[in-house]
Parts: sequence; C-alpha cells; structure tokens
Amino acid sequence: MALTHTGKTWWDRLEKLEREFFGRPTSSFTYLDFPSEIAKRPSLDVVENDNEINVCMEVPGMDKNDINMQVRKGWLIISGEKSRCKSDEGDYFVVSERSYGEFHRTIQLPENSDTSNIKADLDAGVISVHIPKKTT
Repeated sequence: MALTHTGKTWWDRLEKLEREFFGRPTSSFTYLDFPSEIAKRPSLDVVENDNEINVCMEVPGMDKNDINMQVRKGWLIISGEKSRCKSDEGDYFVVSERSYGEFHRTIQLPENSDTSNIKADLDAGVISVHIPKKTT
C-alpha cells in the first residue's frame, strides 16, 4: 500500500466546489441504489483515542497491491478495485452475488493528525490504518 502526499490539483478544486455546493464531497454520499453498488463503499469503522485515529475497512478477497491510500489536504483517501473471478472461455455465471468494481472512501482527518507517520496493514480482509496524533 503506497501512501502519497499530493498538492493542489483539479481534484482538490472539484472537492472544494462539491463541499461548497453540497456541504461535503459527493464521494461521501451513500451508494445503496443497487446491491452491486455497495462495493463502491466498503464498510468501515473510525475509532479515536487520545493518541491516534484508527480506520478499519472491509476489503474481502483483495490484495494490498490492489489498494491505494493518499492524504490530500487533511483527507485520507482509500481506493482500489476488486476484480471478478476469472472464468474460462465459454463459462457463464449461474449466480453472481459478490460485489466487485472500483471503490473509494474519503475520511476527513483532524488537524492534529501526524500524516507523516501513518501506518497500515491488511489482515483477513480488513485494512487497519493507524494515524497518530501530533503531540503538543
């Protein structure tokens, strides 16, 4: 999992416009119109204590190389793509209940987050991101 810091881009300007118009980026809206859309918004928990913020997000069946993390202007962005199972030529799906496709989640970080020391790991289909808080 690669963590990169980026400067001001067209994406930042778009998110700013979305925040001004909608009150928050549209990427934080819930996609529940169709069951297959749930893959675009994996479930997560955010837990905070005196020392750090912990983000745990479900990504079953994914490899850490398929997941990207970035910090942009105080936002943690986790994205990736879950691919459909490979099948042989001539095979067809009788039942397809698993979710797949691209996803991304955006979490606003508190100002006292130490984004230069973020650590992440992937275990049993759950990403755990540990964001320490700056000591004052």
